[in-house]
Amino acid sequence: WIYIYYYSVEVNIIFIRLYLLGLIIFCIFSLFFTYLSRLVSLRLYTVSSVYSLTETIIEITLQPKTRKKMNFLPGQYCYMHIHSQGLDTPHPFSIASPPGPEKIIILAESKDNYTYQLRTLKPDTKVYIEGPYGSFSYRFSRNKRQIWIGEGIGITPFISMAKDLRNPDYYIDLFYIASDSNRMAYLSELVLAEARFSHIKIYPYQSSLYGNFSASKLLQYSKYIYNTDIFLCADSDTTVNLLREFKTIGIKSKHVHIQKPLPV
Repeated sequence: WIYIYYYSVEVNIIFIRLYLLGLIIFCIFSLFFTYLSRLVSLRLYTVSSVYSLTETIIEITLQPKTRKKMNFLPGQYCYMHIHSQGLDTPHPFSIASPPGPEKIIILAESKDNYTYQLRTLKPDTKVYIEGPYGSFSYRFSRNKRQIWIGEGIGITPFISMAKDLRNPDYYIDLFYIASDSNRMAYLSELVLAEARFSHIKIYPYQSSLYGNFSASKLLQYSKYIYNTDIFLCADSDTTVNLLREFKTIGIKSKHVHIQKPLPV
């Protein structure tokens, strides 16, 4: 019995070692292929222009340097690898431009040292674009009646979506939330999209005048709230409050799609 006991213990030790070795090899290969896939997905662009839209929001236009441009869906985001001192750490950014044109437009809000330095970008600076990432796009939803809610810089993915809309089967209510009209940097662009595509309605909402945006106020404007998919890209407090209110009034979570405003 003693022999059998020690034999079984030794077998268990060997099994554990083999298991740990296999786990380590799996992790190494996973990291390698993750790094390799990210490396392959890089696209070389250069800075075409940097334009200040407001005191805190800038628009960066990127031009592809080769024929290998990034293909993406409206609402997706990418990582920018910028070849400039102090900006070489990759950061995620939502894309404001629609698919199709060669140039990519990125919006950034000055929140920290990194995003403040973006204002110093010079034309022709090399930028490697990684992506696209995310499934925050109206195209992924079967429901063609939708409500879009963008707050502050969170309006960015909806700009791409609004410019991309062509299918007359879609009916969109877009709520653009900001503290005041001076912070609605892209309102004029969205109004143009509304004029071009009659099935999208733009609702500018100034929280300094009307208070915090809520589900009850959404109901005042959009009568189809219970028959839609809701896309939400807003500050954390607004998102938490709206999700709680949606649950209270009976909107199922599967019909609510959330994206954090980028960069974070």
